Amino acid sequence: MDAATALAAAVMVIVWGSSSVATRVGMDSYSPGRLALFRFLITTVILVGYMLLTRMRVPPWRDLPGLLLLALVGISITQLAFVFGMTTVDPGTATFLMATIPVMAAVLGTVVLKERLTVPGWAGIGLTVVGTTVLVLGQGQGIAYTKGALILLFGAFAEAVYYIMQKPWLRKYSAVEVSVWTLLLSTLPLLIFLPGLGAEIRGATFEATAAVAYVAIGAGAIGYACLSYLNSRLPASVAAVLLSLMPPVALLTAWVWLGTPPRPAALLGGAISLAGVLLVTLRGQAPAGGLPVEDAAALPAD
Repeated sequence: MDAATALAAAVMVIVWGSSSVATRVGMDSYSPGRLALFRFLITTVILVGYMLLTRMRVPPWRDLPGLLLLALVGISITQLAFVFGMTTVDPGTATFLMATIPVMAAVLGTVVLKERLTVPGWAGIGLTVVGTTVLVLGQGQGIAYTKGALILLFGAFAEAVYYIMQKPWLRKYSAVEVSVWTLLLSTLPLLIFLPGLGAEIRGATFEATAAVAYVAIGAGAIGYACLSYLNSRLPASVAAVLLSLMPPVALLTAWVWLGTPPRPAALLGGAISLAGVLLVTLRGQAPAGGLPVEDAAALPAD
């Protein structure tokens, strides 16, 4: 992983991990659907300004249905599942369920894209699940399966599918173009929550509105751009496993923002997840010949 890829990964993990805490703060004043819409409206304003400044190309009409489907599955459905699931699911269960994304993405990548992970790669993915479980239980949170949990699990599956569906578009468009157009198109289905949004904005606290704005800029404009860049440079299964670092970041963000200190066992879980991510990114990717990347790079050129 080169420096630019590592930087994009770090930025994505930080803004997405901290945004989960910001979303909970925003939900003190906003209903789930209107929070999602408000967030994406802010993101849309930023992206339209970016498009005008950079004179970004417009996709041909024949590509719009496919991009709309990508946006609907990977962003609209995922985000709605996240905000609605969070209303009835405790933080521990939510964190654990979102940790299934790398596992599902790895399986889908193997079946659909014929990607190959080494044994250390699969072991690393297993470590991230173990680490997340230790983090959740170590923080004194339980894992309960309810209707909200099923909604979150469906959202996690949609997120994993997004990694796979995005790959062909990244061969045709740049990472920024894919990110911008899918984010813009993902806002359209959310407009069903427009009635009543103005009243919620007027009645919201400043902290809640600022939290939504942070999510819109961080997780929206910046986070998805980093994701598209990473997915253009890495196998989907490797890019997805980086999401396993979000729970430790959320834990630290809650400590700084909400004054909720992490317990030692939770920090241990975060360290285990980090070890799993490092194992996948450093030794997990197998090229066509089946050797780990580092070993394949050492072979003489033909």
